[in-house]
Amino acid sequence: MRNSVDLSLLRFQLKALLGDKTSLWQALICHWVLTGFVFAKKGLASAASADAALWTNYGLFVAAAALTMFGGICIGFVLVKPRSYGMVELMLASPLSLRKLAVTSYFTCLLFSVANLALHFLVIGLRFGAVPYGPGFYSALAAATAFAGSVLFGAVILALRRKDSDQLQGVLLAVGLMFIAPLMFTRLRLDIPSWLPLFLAAVCALGFFSLWSGFYRLITREKAVLA
Repeated sequence: MRNSVDLSLLRFQLKALLGDKTSLWQALICHWVLTGFVFAKKGLASAASADAALWTNYGLFVAAAALTMFGGICIGFVLVKPRSYGMVELMLASPLSLRKLAVTSYFTCLLFSVANLALHFLVIGLRFGAVPYGPGFYSALAAATAFAGSVLFGAVILALRRKDSDQLQGVLLAVGLMFIAPLMFTRLRLDIPSWLPLFLAAVCALGFFSLWSGFYRLITREKAVLA
């Protein structure tokens, strides 16, 4: 994987991403304001008790919030605003291999999201001290991550094909908020079976394989048209 990341392209993308006020607005508003709600509604209640179901619920919220932001960055930075950064033109005309270009773009978004998520957990630790994470918390993170992975990459392909990509991004954020809202404002008891994370991970791997094939064919066809 490390040999597939182009460092010069990675530095360019990170510099452009950090200078993009829209992406920073998404990070500060969409993620941290929602986190404030969950602190008030569930974080305080969970800190006062060792309720495993609440922490499983909280784990699903964290995963959903992070993945909603991650999807917004992937689609917004890499594809929705191609004229600002020349990403589509770079993707079609670059001497880099398609694999290096795609892996580097994915790694850029992943670094940004991981840094934000790490800051999120740092705030949790400073605010609540030792947090009683349990197997349910990590199972919830794994299940939500596996389920959302192929969906996000599918949305990336749709954004490449569609002209109304701004509307697509709005729809994706709305769908993400719809998944987050029940976790924020209810005390839903979640019983996650042990096989669910592995099953969803397998579905995610199959989805990524099929989506990568479609992505490769799309870019190859566009390169042929430009040639």
